[in-house]
Amino acid sequence: MRHLTAILAASATFAAASAASAAGYLGMSTSLGIIRNANAVAQVTTDLDIRTNWVEIDYCSGFTEYLSFTALGLGRVQAVGSALTIRGKIIGAQTTEYTVFMHSPTDAVSEIRIRGSNNTKMGFDIKTAPSDTPGSLGGMNFLPVSMGGAWNLSVDFMDAVALFPNPPQGDLFASMKLHFTSCFKPGDKLVFRVDTDRVQ
Repeated sequence: MRHLTAILAASATFAAASAASAAGYLGMSTSLGIIRNANAVAQVTTDLDIRTNWVEIDYCSGFTEYLSFTALGLGRVQAVGSALTIRGKIIGAQTTEYTVFMHSPTDAVSEIRIRGSNNTKMGFDIKTAPSDTPGSLGGMNFLPVSMGGAWNLSVDFMDAVALFPNPPQGDLFASMKLHFTSCFKPGDKLVFRVDTDRVQ
């Protein structure tokens, strides 16, 4: 009986741990935001382009941190905060992969924003119909590669990019927001891929 009780307790613990790590993806949305007027768009990105964007992190303890991307090697960047790290790696002409993790147990995160402005050189290109911004090609929707945590993730692409003098086509955005329904904690993981373009 004791043996059976131990087995049941171990099974319950395993089930709870599995449930706690069952992160989910709720999908993506778009917001017009502040329009970024561009003179040219190209389906190619370098780490120099990515480093013109910045990062805003909302911690669950109630403060916001503002970070810059720095070089981590050819085609690779990182932004290191007080408790969270974001690393970006260009893995193809149309794809950049980001890895998000807590490097310190001192806090947890509710939201991450990778921001752009009229001075930044990178945009996020998603799939839309019926048209695409000239030079951006077909785009790719947000793709979760690996997730672990007791939360669900929603993604909002913000601050539409317009190829001057035309209006935004709804496929290219200067900023991206990652929102966690519960705190992203130490031990959690998030790896995702997006299509990044050079915006000039």
